[in-house]
Amino acid sequence: MNTTQWEYAWVRRARGIKGSWTGVYPEAGPWEPDIQADVRQAGLDGWELVTVVTHSNWAGQGAGFTSEEVYIFKRPKVQPDEPDTSPATP
Repeated sequence: MNTTQWEYAWVRRARGIKGSWTGVYPEAGPWEPDIQADVRQAGLDGWELVTVVTHSNWAGQGAGFTSEEVYIFKRPKVQPDEPDTSPATP
């Protein structure tokens, strides 16, 4: 029985708070880096997006503010007897 083995890769991006905490709701800063092109290229390179994990580093007024995203990808692992024709990791 031949089972598929997978290799995994991830890309992380984060954002902070713009301005101060004086207002009722702080304004979210921009996401860094802008990974839209990277995600598109990963798909072209054979990587499949498995999930996006979100995380909040804030408490108090910022509770629930998504400050980090981790994009997790997978693709079939090249077996030792197969030539590696895949592009680089995202």
